[in-house]
Amino acid sequence: MTKIAIGIWSVNLRERFLGAETVSGLGVQTVRSPEYITGTDARSLTAAARYTVARHHTHSYTRGARHYGTRLEGTLPRSNILKRVVQGTGPKATDRRNNRNCVNICCLASDAVFSSSELLGSSHPNAVAALKTHIGNLWLESAKHARKAGNIQQANMYILNAEQYRPVQLFIEKAKIYWARGLQDQAFTTLKRALDDSYPDTNTMTNDEKKICAKAKLLNAKYNDVTTRLDVDDNIACYKEAVNAFPAWEKSLKASGGDGAPVIWSRRINALNSYGKALLYGHKYLYQSMPRMLSIWLDMEVDKADMNSKLVQAQMTDIIRSFSERLPVYLYLPAFSQIVSRICHPINEVYAQLKDILVKLIMAYPHHALWMMMCVIKSSYPQRVNRCNAVLDDHRLKIPNLVKLKNDFTQLAEKLIELCNKSVPNNVSMSMSGGQKRMQSYKKKKCIAIFFLARTTLSPYVRQTCLPITTVSSLVRALPRLLASENFSHIMMPFQEFCKIVLPSKAARQERMDFDISSEPSVYIAGIEEEVQILLSLQKPRKVTLKGSDGKKYFIMLKPRDDLRKDFRLMEFNGVVNRFLQDAPETRRRRLYIRTYNVLPLNEECGLIEWVPKLIGLRPILTHIYKQKGMHTSNRTLKELMCSCKDPLVKKLRIFEEELLPRHPPVFQEWFKNVFTDPHGWSRVGYAFYTLIQPRLRVHRITGLGDRHGENILYDQTNGDTVHVDFNCLFNKGEYFEWAERVPFRLTHNMEAAMGPLKREGMFRKNCEAVMRVLRSQTAALMSVVGPFVYDPLVGWGRQAGRPAPIDCGERTNEKALENIKHIRQRLNGMVRTKNKHLSLSLSPEGQVKELIEEATSVHNLCQMYMGWGPYL
Repeated sequence: MTKIAIGIWSVNLRERFLGAETVSGLGVQTVRSPEYITGTDARSLTAAARYTVARHHTHSYTRGARHYGTRLEGTLPRSNILKRVVQGTGPKATDRRNNRNCVNICCLASDAVFSSSELLGSSHPNAVAALKTHIGNLWLESAKHARKAGNIQQANMYILNAEQYRPVQLFIEKAKIYWARGLQDQAFTTLKRALDDSYPDTNTMTNDEKKICAKAKLLNAKYNDVTTRLDVDDNIACYKEAVNAFPAWEKSLKASGGDGAPVIWSRRINALNSYGKALLYGHKYLYQSMPRMLSIWLDMEVDKADMNSKLVQAQMTDIIRSFSERLPVYLYLPAFSQIVSRICHPINEVYAQLKDILVKLIMAYPHHALWMMMCVIKSSYPQRVNRCNAVLDDHRLKIPNLVKLKNDFTQLAEKLIELCNKSVPNNVSMSMSGGQKRMQSYKKKKCIAIFFLARTTLSPYVRQTCLPITTVSSLVRALPRLLASENFSHIMMPFQEFCKIVLPSKAARQERMDFDISSEPSVYIAGIEEEVQILLSLQKPRKVTLKGSDGKKYFIMLKPRDDLRKDFRLMEFNGVVNRFLQDAPETRRRRLYIRTYNVLPLNEECGLIEWVPKLIGLRPILTHIYKQKGMHTSNRTLKELMCSCKDPLVKKLRIFEEELLPRHPPVFQEWFKNVFTDPHGWSRVGYAFYTLIQPRLRVHRITGLGDRHGENILYDQTNGDTVHVDFNCLFNKGEYFEWAERVPFRLTHNMEAAMGPLKREGMFRKNCEAVMRVLRSQTAALMSVVGPFVYDPLVGWGRQAGRPAPIDCGERTNEKALENIKHIRQRLNGMVRTKNKHLSLSLSPEGQVKELIEEATSVHNLCQMYMGWGPYL
């Protein structure tokens, strides 16, 4: 134990710190402060450290070492963390892995400094002062983490410990804790007093002091904004003060931009400049700043008779042009869909700037850009196709490699569209899954008992319905030859893991390191398997296997006669929501996210979808369990129990409560127990079910997604993740069906039973409230993401089925789209709008969740749902 304690104090002293100015007795390396311990060698400091350990208890050297060995928990990594802290590389607010160790490190460091203060106080006062500063900062970090976790009382305790060390940012954290406790006046008083006393003049401050001053002024401006204590112009001046205090800070610039809603031109120009400058200093708020900056610029309405508006539009375009030359190109990649949707902008100067941005993106990231532009290249709207061709024909894209890549992309898209739409011959063979082949061999051997056991065990988790199969060559003969050609370009595999945009780290930005996405994809399409499975549904989608350059097989589904651009937009929306859920401390702690997959539309009528393996639908799961229990209700019986749409509510309610529900008791929880048999797996999967269902339901309610029947909700048999498919019924389209959808989302008795004994009143409700708070806090950014629906002819609003596309379809605002976007904004602001209820006041997140849950579980609503939706399941 003696050796362990001494080793902790003088770990790797000669190997790692020899030649560096070191306080080895404290386990601290002060490389940046050579004046602290000038003239002191490592050997003398080692002796001093050992002396300090030994004299803590005068009874024996061993007992003192044992005491410190116990206090330090005998762990070398803890000592190393302390060294990192004093070096400036220790746990920060963003180091989420070490958050739990902050308080332990504070105790460790405070014990060390108290035990060594008498020894080092006279000879090295600066070292002790530096260590105390770091201890104070650690107590401050602990208070910050406790406050963000909602533990206000614990945060107050940490603040009291931090006060004796007087860290410079103490007043900011105290103001935030006052605000969290609802003591708004104390928060304002704390900020004002500290700013007046410590930061009267920014001209004489260091950069660190300027940033602290900017943080305090920004916090004061935000609190003024929430409480409306000041006039709009006065509060804008407060935001500008925060920016002027430290101009090179991304957060203050982003906050200064506001939401861009005011009509006054000067405010819009100021917001545009603020968002652009924020992006110059980092991309922490990329998904807030970039969409808002583009929306402010592109959504400005110009009156031909108003010369002032024309001048402002020209000024905004010049600002965007300036930032497009200064900002890294990759910052525009997450907003690619928003830019492409405005490709038919009526103002030529704006279109020219959009074209310039698109050309830069195609030059830098051709694979990402061309996959996302494919639906515009193959559009049925002439004006959009012409504008897109003008972009692709730009002289900067005449590089031979880019020209060949563009041509190969176009050829591949054409062949995939042909494969997707080609009629399937009648003489196709039938495929069987592995489970069916095994059962067929069992049957041939006449092992009846084993056969029935296999059938019971494998169905429906392994066994699938026999699928008709054909070959790629019989449908599109040229496609295999095209992909097998040696001269064919290396086209990126259209899977989410390869199309995902990875931004540079914070350290890379601070060091001004060059960041670029490789122009050569990590995995590209190397070929295609001959077998094509035809799925048994109305559109007859095809399951195709692509060969990757890494030797693996990648499955995609080609879906004909369906506009997948809505699915693509919703997946983008889900990706942005995931970013916000990860940024918010509460939802990050609860590990809430949405399971996504890649969707790429090829034109307005077909596209490809990433195939997610080992999924099973909710209805097949429940049907199989009911059959095992001998409680299955046949389709004929359900048809006899089905009411007419015009039947009175009393009859629908009686049949639902007395006939359907008794025949279908809650059994969904048994699936988790049967599939995940070990306790750890069952617990992990149950938590995954919780963490994935809440964000999905909130997002589906915000976007008005319907048609959530048992085949559109799937579950991963490996980890219990929830996966939703078929997003055609967006923007409350289900409310206009013959059998109108009356529930905001699916929350039937089977889904409640899978949530445990508390059902919807436990973790489910709390998670829903947490997700709703995050979504409402990011209203402006989310509205910018759904903005392309207004200008992109995406949903076919206003275009009747069977009628050809108009000859000239430039950009035009769609009234139906504007109405639906308005409803999304209302829901984000707390309004409850369903088929049965329209509240005129905005509710809190808790109140909004309460109302929606009551609507989703109301038997009066469920009994009026269409029988095929399965309200009884």
